Amino acid sequence: MKRAGHCAIYIIGPKDDVVPVKIGIAIDTKNRLSGMQTNTWIPLEIKSEFWTVGEKVARLVEAKSHEILAGQ
Repeated sequence: MKRAGHCAIYIIGPKDDVVPVKIGIAIDTKNRLSGMQTNTWIPLEIKSEFWTVGEKVARLVEAKSHEILAGQ
């Protein structure tokens, strides 16, 4: 999905698993999923997506998410 002026933080992972493989940002999450799917035979899906008011906010949330997960 695309939203003018907005940017999403997404979690993409295997359809049959709860472990996410990628946390990132995108303006078009379906296009991002499609691009990732071409690199693996494992069916992927968007586990979750959170829309922000722009890329700057999305980058801050993404960075904090990686920071929190790295500490576990």
